[in-house]
Amino acid sequence: MGDQVLKLRSKSRRLSARVTRASGRRLRTTVLQLRALLSNVSSGCATVDPDGVLGPERTAWFDQWFGEPRPGATLFAHLAPLAPEFAARTQQAWAEVREGALPPEVTLGQLPSELAIEECVFRFTYRNVDDHDPPQCVLVVVDDVSAEVAQRRVDQEARELTGLCQMLIGNRTGLEAFVRETTEFLTILDHSVAALPAGLARDLHTLKGNAACFGLRSISEKVHELESELESGGHLRGEVVGQVAERWRRIVDALGPILSRNDVFEVDVGQHAALLDAIQRRDPTRHLLDRVRALTLEPIERRLTASAEQARALASRLGKKVDVVVQPHGVRLDPTRWAPLFPPLVHAIRNAIDHGIETVDERARAGKPALGCLSLRAAASGADLLIEVADDGRGIDVARLVEKARLRGMPIPEDPLELVFASGLSTATAVTEISGRGVGMEAVAEAARTLGGTARIRSVLGVGTTLLLSFPGALTDDEIVGSALGVAE
Repeated sequence: MGDQVLKLRSKSRRLSARVTRASGRRLRTTVLQLRALLSNVSSGCATVDPDGVLGPERTAWFDQWFGEPRPGATLFAHLAPLAPEFAARTQQAWAEVREGALPPEVTLGQLPSELAIEECVFRFTYRNVDDHDPPQCVLVVVDDVSAEVAQRRVDQEARELTGLCQMLIGNRTGLEAFVRETTEFLTILDHSVAALPAGLARDLHTLKGNAACFGLRSISEKVHELESELESGGHLRGEVVGQVAERWRRIVDALGPILSRNDVFEVDVGQHAALLDAIQRRDPTRHLLDRVRALTLEPIERRLTASAEQARALASRLGKKVDVVVQPHGVRLDPTRWAPLFPPLVHAIRNAIDHGIETVDERARAGKPALGCLSLRAAASGADLLIEVADDGRGIDVARLVEKARLRGMPIPEDPLELVFASGLSTATAVTEISGRGVGMEAVAEAARTLGGTARIRSVLGVGTTLLLSFPGALTDDEIVGSALGVAE
């Protein structure tokens, strides 16, 4: 009996050894096949444990793109030499994945997804392999989307340049001022990322608003990123500043041959016809000289009309119905002298569309017509100039404005509506790409003061809001005569 047991044990050990060898051969074959398969997958794949440590399971593309990681290296440490900012943001977001306070699909979806290394762009996606919460094994899938991103950028830049060329017809002066001011600002910013200039938040917000108004989403979206970085951490990411500067360089290079003519000015058909009529009537020489001098002035109608078009486009984007009315009343201004006023004025117009005028449903509930109204008005009386931006929207909640100011420890002026121009104060419930940071109206007031004027707000809750920019005695003799001629024409 004992011999039989020994024989059975011996057979069992031999059978077990055969099974083990067979299983080992099958396992080695499977591993080799899996490695061969992964080596031919176009994505870079790697596994990551709860601590962010890279596992041995990786595709060849992952190693080729990012190098072979050291044993025990985390994903963040491995990527840090190539992309320190991306690695730091990924490590920070990974802490939430590990904590498991939110569902994995939420925290994994919040991890940084796009990494640019020189001319290459990689898209990162993260998948919970084992369905544990929090994840015990995450598959990192990386795809090279450089060609896709490059083509998208080419298409976007072509559309933007086409739009800018079209604007040259109706708003050349405005476009020239925008190009000049943006170039100056980005030059300063590029050389002072480490020591940020004063008023940066306001200037960034102005750049974003004007870039959006000129159809440059590639600029406005990146500047919005910079605003968020500045607000949250008090610094700017150099890589994003570089991306904005590079995009702007391409714009300027494309427009350079068109904008390089500084020895010309525009004469519209009405001005030309009026001058011909005056000559044919044999008007006095003094009157003819007045008309010739007026040719160098810019009808404010051009600026207001361009702003109106931008307001309509923004309203359409937000799903609002708005009638934009332009009332220039013949005002003509020195385009160089008044150029600093109009870029900040965009904030008031965008605020009116975004915060002021309600949606169709909101207007219906308030008993208002579905079509909202935004008026852009200019008027000259002697040497005095008045510019208004008025809407028939929801008005300003003064009580809420005061409450926010008190929470920040700000003094309350006799007219609480003056708080609209305070830095960083906004009644918006959320910051959007369009508005809500509380620095735009400050820029409007500062621009008015620089030109010797004042900015005031009139508002009635539920009725609407009017911004009034007053410039007493600010017009030159030529501007007074030119505006009078503009009314006559």
